[in-house]
Amino acid sequence: MSTDDVSEIITERLNKNHLAIINSMDYEGTVEAIEYLIGLGHQEIGILKGRMSTYSGRERYAAFESTLLNHGLPLRQDYVLEGEFLKETAYVETEKLIKRGKLPTALFCSNDDMAIAAMEAFANHGIQVPNDISIIGFDDTQLASMLSPKLTSVRLPIDDMAKSAVEKVIGFCNNEEAIFSTVSFPTRLVIRESCKPAAK
Repeated sequence: MSTDDVSEIITERLNKNHLAIINSMDYEGTVEAIEYLIGLGHQEIGILKGRMSTYSGRERYAAFESTLLNHGLPLRQDYVLEGEFLKETAYVETEKLIKRGKLPTALFCSNDDMAIAAMEAFANHGIQVPNDISIIGFDDTQLASMLSPKLTSVRLPIDDMAKSAVEKVIGFCNNEEAIFSTVSFPTRLVIRESCKPAAK
């Protein structure tokens, strides 16, 4: 199971009267990431979107859009890339962005896999992270801290979310749980090396 599967929704239906929803506070995590970039002076910020058919894809994009608008910053459609949460798709989309000849100063990626793909595409074209473009991921996978530069990312409490999911299922089996329950876990921005202040 991918982190996006866990972060989006975990449901267990033993009968039609039991439903548990376990997710992360994706909206708040994305706002924190975009606010961090804005605090570094970035005004032209792009996004590699996730699948909009998923909870996490919708929440992360909505937070990106609203944070820019709240700061009076432009939402440029040529900086909105359809990454679909997939490395291969993100790489192709990043290549298209590079070929347009105008880059944002920062790129928010809706998961770490897409951030890694974007970093690879930039490196293959001689574009340096973070000197030429800052990048933030989402999920804070193990690989994020092993990259060069190390990836700034929004951390999901995957272990806590998985534990809660198991506890909900056990509760259903023992008929201890309410008919409907929902749990949201907080996220946290982990700052590393892939972002720097925007050039003056």
